[in-house]
Amino acid sequence: MPSALKEMEVEVFRAIDFHIHPFTHVSPDEILKTMDEAEVERAVLVGLDIDPADIDIRRVRDRIESMLLNLTMGLIFVQLDDLRKEAYDVMPSFRIDNEYVAKLVNLWPGRFVGFGSVDVCKGERYIEKTVKKIRRLGLKGVKVLPTAQFFNPALDREMVELLFYLCERENLAVIYHTGCDVGAFELPHLSESANPILLNGVLDNHSNLKIVLSHFGSYSARYPKIWFKECVEIMKKYDNTYADTAAVPYLLEDERAVAKIRAEVGFERVLFGSDYPAVILVTIKDEKNIVERTNLLTAEEKELVLYENADELLRSL
Repeated sequence: MPSALKEMEVEVFRAIDFHIHPFTHVSPDEILKTMDEAEVERAVLVGLDIDPADIDIRRVRDRIESMLLNLTMGLIFVQLDDLRKEAYDVMPSFRIDNEYVAKLVNLWPGRFVGFGSVDVCKGERYIEKTVKKIRRLGLKGVKVLPTAQFFNPALDREMVELLFYLCERENLAVIYHTGCDVGAFELPHLSESANPILLNGVLDNHSNLKIVLSHFGSYSARYPKIWFKECVEIMKKYDNTYADTAAVPYLLEDERAVAKIRAEVGFERVLFGSDYPAVILVTIKDEKNIVERTNLLTAEEKELVLYENADELLRSL
């Protein structure tokens, strides 16, 4: 009985999910059903412009081989051929074309907001062409991943700054992956390009860019909160940055994490995201429930995270 009473006391909040992957093996009806079960009003669908062939671009290959050498010195043995095989085995099934995202938005404009994706690794002409196409498709932003797109914001600064400049000019927001990634990229050495601290300096000339640091720098099964502090540091320095809770809602049940967010940046730039359906056996409702149930946030903070911040950001695009 006490547990039943406790269930009844949990307040259900309206929500916008800022981070959903419309993988082609998951039907749009299934996404909508899962949103409805969680009482999610709208969702941001993100494209994924990823290409396993990028691993054979010379600068990418040389960089990876250098990182693998460092891993070998630490007695962790990973071969480039293993990474290449993993890329070709996995990436094609998770690629989400910008046109497909736009199609879903056009079919359900009241429920879906679309963000395209740009494979930064492919260079400046490709970035310019793809951003132009994203704007033409009527999408509201751009998703990029330093891990799966094999770029580093410090080493590839010109390409990253070009992307940021174009998005700023076209009023497109950026969802920027931070933290580790799946498979071999769970190793921090291989995912270090997605440490948000590498954006320090890169964002200096882009004060009007709206950028969401996805996963709060904390995405990692082995090393939870891996770059959380670095993410907060970047948010503290640049007030045009946001962070989402996709796949890491546990942060809002962590006393130290909540206290740090509240003291250093506040909850006005924190967005709810589920990462659905990328996290196996976890639904949107599961992740939303964590935010609703935590006793570390006030009702006002929950409303900000689950709805108001996202609503305000989307209205500005």
